[in-house]
Amino acid sequence: MKNIIGYDMADVLALAGLARKQTMLEALLPALGLIAAGVVIGAGVGLFFAPESGRLLRDDVRQGVGTRVGQLRERVLNEKGDRTEKRDAFGNNAVPHSSV
Repeated sequence: MKNIIGYDMADVLALAGLARKQTMLEALLPALGLIAAGVVIGAGVGLFFAPESGRLLRDDVRQGVGTRVGQLRERVLNEKGDRTEKRDAFGNNAVPHSSV
């Protein structure tokens, strides 16, 4: 009996040729811990090497997004205008069905 004291459940099952099945939570928690640690480390490194303050960076991002949205809006309006012009041109040049 003295030899059994140092064993845990996994050791006893392994000696019997069995293994304990890992639950989903037991498999997921270490992975989530590593992801959280990576996020914290990445945020810290990003803040450490940031070339400018947070306020300036947010302003730059906001300005860049505003510029892209404006370009997209112009593009959509131009394409919509082109389609309207083509539809109008097609409608003006169309021959009535009864005279064909």
